[in-house]
Formats: sequence, structure tokens, C-alpha cells
Amino acid sequence: MAHANRFTRMHENESVHEAPDSSSGGGFISGDNGMMNHDNLSFDVENVGNHHETSAAAAAAADSGGGIPPQRERVAMQALHTEFAHQRASTDFIIQKKATKDRCILLVGVGIGIFVSLIALLIAAFVYEGVVGGGPNNNNNNNNNNNNKKTSSSQQFSTSGTSVNSHVGCHLEPTNSHVSFLVVGDSGRMGTHNQTEVANAMAMCADNLRPNFIVHTGDIFYPAGLRDDVNKRNSDFAASFTVPYNHDSLQVPWWCVLGNHDYGDGCGDSVKGEFKLDKCPERGEGRSPLNTLSKDLRRRDKRFFVERNYDVRVSADVHIFFMDTNPLIDEYKLEAWGEADVVRGGLRSSETPTPRFILNKLQSELQQSNARWKIVVAHHPMYSNGKHGEFKELQQLLLDILIDNNVAMWFNGHDHDLQHFAIDRSTKTLVTHDDATNRDRTDTSSTLLHFFTSGAGSKTGRGFPGKLKSVYQMDLPGFISVKVRDDTASVSLFDYMGAHLHTHDLKRPAES
Repeated sequence: MAHANRFTRMHENESVHEAPDSSSGGGFISGDNGMMNHDNLSFDVENVGNHHETSAAAAAAADSGGGIPPQRERVAMQALHTEFAHQRASTDFIIQKKATKDRCILLVGVGIGIFVSLIALLIAAFVYEGVVGGGPNNNNNNNNNNNNKKTSSSQQFSTSGTSVNSHVGCHLEPTNSHVSFLVVGDSGRMGTHNQTEVANAMAMCADNLRPNFIVHTGDIFYPAGLRDDVNKRNSDFAASFTVPYNHDSLQVPWWCVLGNHDYGDGCGDSVKGEFKLDKCPERGEGRSPLNTLSKDLRRRDKRFFVERNYDVRVSADVHIFFMDTNPLIDEYKLEAWGEADVVRGGLRSSETPTPRFILNKLQSELQQSNARWKIVVAHHPMYSNGKHGEFKELQQLLLDILIDNNVAMWFNGHDHDLQHFAIDRSTKTLVTHDDATNRDRTDTSSTLLHFFTSGAGSKTGRGFPGKLKSVYQMDLPGFISVKVRDDTASVSLFDYMGAHLHTHDLKRPAES
């Protein structure tokens, strides 16, 4: 081709130019053309073709003898080189722009991928918490399939704070000169509403603590005690007690008191005489506290023990008094479920002890006891910031009896939460957390009387509308562990996942 020869001659004449490399596909666009999109380069190929035609015409004129003056030839070549330089710069810009665009797309893609992954992890964590842990007030039993499986001591349930496995409140004492036990209440919901989760956490603690027994503060069977039908009664008993607490470490005596729901509350109106069984799961089901008090239940599960009023001397130094506070509550006196002709063994039936009998029995037994540690267990709270609040009638009837007989601790349920109150024995006024901690740390013997609410065995979430001065309170499912030594005791609160919430070390009261 004539123009190719002409270019060769031109480069031979101009020492500043190099001979073109045929492998470059034209010699003027090099390096990145193999990475470029053919469509983007179509206009460049067309322009290069036009320049080749111009050069070919000039070469033909030169061969015909007309010739082109050297000066014009150099100007033409410089213009051609300039044009090709512009084309190359334009192409490089296009390549760089496309590469930058590709990098941006890649970075955006990576960012989107990371964001989607984080969302997926958050969703997975939320689902795990709801399905495995079971949040507070979860109305579904998420562990129905595992109810018959015992919890392994290697499982972990803690989500925050110190776990059951590592906290001293669930550790066995190095000597045998102590008594340890767990306290739970308001639990009996057939394994639902976090009852199973609380039971698992209790078992974790008991694996290490090896409690001597377990205390239940009442409302053992919702919604209104056990049914009259024997088969249904046995089924309810198994679903709300035997199965949820079937762990090896919980196979110890369970000492219980009656709650208002064990008496039939939950199947009646608050207006006397208007008893509505349609509030129960099955219309027309008879229920009675006598079913819960039946000795047959103990034959079915030897751990289970409940009476209206009784006491247990668990050691030479520790004496626990269990009392039925239902007949002492003023608001229950007009409840339909208290009628003798409606609920067998109800509050106003002949076999139910009177308030006077209950108070006299407690005072007499406390006075006769020479135990260094006296503990009282009941269903209703004297002090509470929970939904039900404090029961002033209990304060008026019982406070002097407890103080005069050197009772160290009172445990109750009823409000579905965990709470700790303390009063000054001399002034009968509530104290703060710091005051209680400092006084029990520095006093040689306790000048305080402590009240603990453990009613968080299943359903919680009612909050704390009350404004009383408390040492501690938490609206979560959970339980309490207690260790009593010679002169000191430790009370620890744990949630339904096994996380430690609160511990108070107290001194025993001075002997009168």
C-alpha cells in the first residue's frame, strides 16, 4: 500500500519519529486497546481511516511527480501527529473513566453485600433470642419439644452479667455448716410464659449449689388451681410441675404455700355471687384448693409438699415458717371464688383456718423456736412496687410479730417480678440500697428486716407503678438463691437466662 510506504519514508526522514510496530494494530494507539470495548472505539477507527486516506492521496501525488514541498509535508505530519495524540488522550480518558466507574460499581456492590450481611445477622440474632431464649412475656412455649429433656450443666443461658455457672450465689460452700435453697413463685403455666426457661436456669444454678430444698411462694397452678376431674388434675399437675422441673438437680423437696389462684381466683368476678366459670379454659370445670392440697399429688411426685400453715426446722440454726396469707387479705372477703358453696375449701369454708388462728399459730411457733435464723414464707407481699402493690393489712397484722421474734427474712410472690426491700427494725421505715448494704456490712448484727419478692417464675412484664423506697427491683422472669451460714446469709437474684442481677449479704438479727 502506497500510504504505508510513505509513512515509512517519512519516519526515515524524521529522526524524531520511530518506525511503527505492526503488532500494535496501527502503531499510534498502544497499551490498553486490548482492554477496550470495540463499540467505544468505532469513531477512532473511522478517524484513523480518514487520516490514512489523506496520507495516501499525498503519497500518490508525490509518486506522480507533482510532489509536496518538504515544509508542507512536515506541517501536515505534525498536524496528523497532533490529531492522533488527541485521539489517544481521548481514548485514555475513556479507559480511565470506565475503570473508575467499574471500581465504583465494585465498591458499591461490596458495601451493599456487607449491609445485607449485617441485616441478616441481626435478624438471625433476633430469631434466636425469640426461639431459644424466649423473651419476657412470650405467651408461647418455645421449648415444648424439649420439656422431657433434662438440662445439661454445660449449657449456658446467660446473656449479660455474671452467669449462674460462675456466680458465687450458685456455688457449693466449702464446708457443710450452711443451708442453701432456691425460691420461685407464680410459675404454674404448663411450661409456657418462660416457665421452662426459668426452670432451666434454676437447674443450672442447682447443678453447682446443690440446694437442700426449693421454696415455692404460691400460685402453683394457673389459672385457678387444679380441676376436680382426677385425670385432668393429674395432667395439669404434671404439665405445670413435674415436667418443667424434671432436671436431676431439682429432685429435692419442694415446700410450697397456696396463692390466690390456687384458691380459685381466675374463674370468678370480683362481685360477690357472680361466679363465672367461662373465664376458665373449659366451661363448667370445678376447681378447689383441696385439689392442690390432696395427698395424692405427693404420691405422684414425692418432691411436692403443700399445706396451709406449717413450719420446717431444716437445721439446728435455720427454721422456716410457711403461712397462708389469703384469708388475711381484705379485698378477698367479697370475692365470689371465696364462697364455700362455689369453691370447695374456699376462703370462707369451714375447713379454712381463720385469720386469728393463722396469726396465733405463727406467733406461738416463732416464740418457741430457738433457731438463730428464722425465715417466713407467704404468698402476698408486705411491701411492693409491682402491680398489686403493698398490703397494708399484712403490715398491721404481722410486722410487730416478725420484729419481736427476730425474723431475718420474709419471702413472697404474688407480684410477678423480683424485688428486695428492707426496713429499720426500730423505726419500721424502708431504707435504700446503699443504706442496707452499708449497715449489713458494718453492723455486728442486723438491724434490718429484709423482704424479698420472688414471683417471677413465668409471666412478668407488669412494671413497677409503686414508688416505695426499694433496695432492688427487676421486672424479668427469674428466681432467687439463698445461702445461710452461721452468722451471715447471701441472697442472689437471677433472671430467666441465668444472668446474675443482685446479691445482698446480710447479718442475722441479734438474739433477744
